[in-house]
Amino acid sequence: QRRVREAVVSTQSTGTSLQHYRNMFALPALLAVVGLVAGDSVGHNKILDFPTATTENYISYNPDLPALTGLTVCAWQQKSYSDDKRYWFSYAVSGSENEIILGEKEKGNYVFYLASNNFGADAGSFDNQWVHVCAAWDSESGVSTISVNGEANQVQEDFKKGQSIKAGGNLVIGQEQDSVGGRFDANQAYVGRLYNINVWDYALNSTEVAFLYESGFCGFGTAEVDPIISYADLLAQDLNGALSVIDGPCIDLEDASEGKILRFPPQSQASTANFLQFTPDFGTEEFGAFSICTWFFKTYSDTSRYFLSYAESGLDNSIISGNKPSSGSGSTMKAC
Repeated sequence: QRRVREAVVSTQSTGTSLQHYRNMFALPALLAVVGLVAGDSVGHNKILDFPTATTENYISYNPDLPALTGLTVCAWQQKSYSDDKRYWFSYAVSGSENEIILGEKEKGNYVFYLASNNFGADAGSFDNQWVHVCAAWDSESGVSTISVNGEANQVQEDFKKGQSIKAGGNLVIGQEQDSVGGRFDANQAYVGRLYNINVWDYALNSTEVAFLYESGFCGFGTAEVDPIISYADLLAQDLNGALSVIDGPCIDLEDASEGKILRFPPQSQASTANFLQFTPDFGTEEFGAFSICTWFFKTYSDTSRYFLSYAESGLDNSIISGNKPSSGSGSTMKAC
């Protein structure tokens, strides 16, 4: 269901000796690497299952949040109800029970409450389907966005501009609080499954939101800044009622590189000083054919940027792979 564009760059030789492919595989020499990063493996493929519409199923605790002037909440959700007015994220403080609420106000209308003000996004119904939802807000600009499956579905201007989210409230997952920590309504209780809920203390931009979605349900996509509330934090809390943690559909590969991503800085910070380079031992003197495959997510919009360069003395451009014509930024691609 994820939209992925595939480019094919597989090459065979036409009789020319490729002995030079043995010694120097400089990988990669242009894109600047920040580090080897991974999504939080704690909680990977562990899904919160809310089986029935009852006030008994929930997580409730005080995450000790400070006052916030920015916010993003993202999660994968698979609802198993067909009615409306069900909520899965509720943050309440004394005097403001609706400080933050996420859910559905009407069927197919994803709603974002902030200090009792709200707006919605008509995203359509996704009954029994996994959907990625993010709500973001920035106090300074007053811009707030509801994104569904990596795309901004509704943008609200001048939304709680110059204000802040109150500190010290109580967070509930799976219910909507009508008082701090309680007064749940079974008709508003979430029914279905939730996965990889994370909260950041700033508004993620559109590229970051798209990356989280396009990394896939089983991926390890993350933002450059760690969340202020991670999914691992939520799983460490008490599960009430029949709420349980179940295994998801992801394959757990016993691979040391699973979930690891080479991260390069944005275009404004591109530098020739950052790269990964080594000399591999291919165990052969020459190749008659070869293929190179990788997943990459580009965040630049100009042309002539390359992710792999193989060179030897006298032949600097033995192999080069990258992006010469512009195809836009913020897209996940597989190149072979």
